[in-house]
Amino acid sequence: MKARLTLPYRWAAIAMMLAGLSRSAAACSLVAPWEINDALMIAFIGSPLADTVLAGDGSHRPIVATGHSGAGASRVAYGQRVRVDRVGNRARAALPRDTREVVLVPWDYAADCRPVAWSRSARWLPDSLSGLFRARLRPRAEWARGIPTFDITGAHFQPYRDAPRGVGVHSREPRLSAQALLSFYDALPSWGREPDTVAARDWINRIRADTALAGRYPVTSFIGRAGEEFEIARARSLRIPISGTFRLDVLVDGLASRTMFLRVGSTVASMDYPQRDSSDNTLEAPLPEGYAADAAAATAVSHLALSCHDVRGAAVSYVNVAWHSRTPANGVGEWQVGIDPGLVDVILSQEERDRLGVHRGSAAKAANDPLLFSVTRPLRVVQGATGPLRIEGVMSVPLLGVVQVRGERISREALPCSNRWGEG
Repeated sequence: MKARLTLPYRWAAIAMMLAGLSRSAAACSLVAPWEINDALMIAFIGSPLADTVLAGDGSHRPIVATGHSGAGASRVAYGQRVRVDRVGNRARAALPRDTREVVLVPWDYAADCRPVAWSRSARWLPDSLSGLFRARLRPRAEWARGIPTFDITGAHFQPYRDAPRGVGVHSREPRLSAQALLSFYDALPSWGREPDTVAARDWINRIRADTALAGRYPVTSFIGRAGEEFEIARARSLRIPISGTFRLDVLVDGLASRTMFLRVGSTVASMDYPQRDSSDNTLEAPLPEGYAADAAAATAVSHLALSCHDVRGAAVSYVNVAWHSRTPANGVGEWQVGIDPGLVDVILSQEERDRLGVHRGSAAKAANDPLLFSVTRPLRVVQGATGPLRIEGVMSVPLLGVVQVRGERISREALPCSNRWGEG
């Protein structure tokens, strides 16, 4: 069985991050509430009180499981009262005008991130020192004794104070004060379902230029996430002009011409960025050199992979497209493209692979020329005002040598792939 060929391109950090967002039943890692851009989270500065109050589960549906802070047995939920010292704009809009206290209900969580009952003391905030709290407010009908009530998952994070408290891993960057962080949240934009590329970029630039904020925790985390929003928007906006199914005539040096079918996906697999020097502090986001799209190859249409994740032994890899301006509605244009050399393998018999591999490998060794792959886009793809999309060019393939490619798109059927960038 042939596994998916190795991606020969530099994966963008956003692609890797998105791959890690899906929670499995095996592990759960919470992000500190200070680092989350959530319009429903309310921040305020408060001082814990000694009193606790019966709060109930609210909308939570806790399971009986081992949590991160205890056994997680079934029990009634209590919360601790906290005096409100200062509120931000969002809290001022969400809380009654006469709010002097709130109730904070702590929750543990299981390995799969589902809520688990808090098994420690209901007075989970042992001191009365002021700090910044950030959480989601319960609906009014679920408030404890009519007091505004918040559910706190990951209680070990709360509260935020000017100096990190207790043990654990803390950012080594300078920290914003709790007061400065409260003001920062008031000015934090709320990205919509469709990220705005320009807004994300401009916000990053403004914050990085603000010496009171730049380089301070947790502002740096928000800058990183705004950058991710920028990448998501950029990737979602791309319309891949070469998606579909192609019939190609492939001529390998020393062999007769062979037919290969290539099916290209319609979503971006990864972005290919130029390497930047660590001292490069340019605010403007770099322009990609290109991007990768999933692709499958076979000697017959019926043998093409059914999706990016097909494990029947079909050849599945990538094509790389040079960065281009937005594709016009009529599809007319010209693009430079590279095909993963491994996809060309499908036109060869096992005997030919073995023979050519030994021959080329020996020649490379004798010449002290290692068989390294670098991204190239030697093929020219053209869509005129009429006629099919055509592809033509010459590529150099390790072990095989010079390969001539010529063909055209025979259908719009693209390789089905999950969208790594979320719903567009």
